[in-house]
Amino acid sequence: MVDDDPLVRVALKAVLQSYGYAVVQTDSAEKGKLAIAQTGFDLVVTDLEMETATAGYEIARFASHQAPAPAVILFTAGYADGQRQPRGVSALLRKPASISTLLGTIEVLLQGRTNPREDAMNTQKTAKPRGPQPDKLEEQIRRRAYQLYEQRGGEEGNELQDWLQAEAEITQRSKRRTAA
Repeated sequence: MVDDDPLVRVALKAVLQSYGYAVVQTDSAEKGKLAIAQTGFDLVVTDLEMETATAGYEIARFASHQAPAPAVILFTAGYADGQRQPRGVSALLRKPASISTLLGTIEVLLQGRTNPREDAMNTQKTAKPRGPQPDKLEEQIRRRAYQLYEQRGGEEGNELQDWLQAEAEITQRSKRRTAA
């Protein structure tokens, strides 16, 4: 994880570790690139704006040249829906993203890797996930995302979009029920 905000690093580390992921943190693009070069990560989570307005893009480009290249989640406050993803970026998440969106995105990006829960940030094995299990809302989102996948005839490559659409639908339904 690369972010210059210590509060964000502490919060994200706590969440990811509670779901069984091992986390390595750095506070700058330069330190992040060094960590990526020295360690075989499956996933990099980074902020866009740190010491420069495009530091996150630099990290994504650098990571895309590693073998194997890790998936990269880029957090940004200024991302506009429909904007094309920059090279090396696997997923763009607008701040503030919900925990279920982040975890769903990680799950989708790590599918097909040895073991998605093995370690989102490093290749060493960790214990089974500890801490909170996915709640009822997340399970509803997961089921709806699978329904969307089936409606497309099981066509792969849109898993992230399915998850985000499902999350929007389920969250909207939940809000309507609460308001009623």
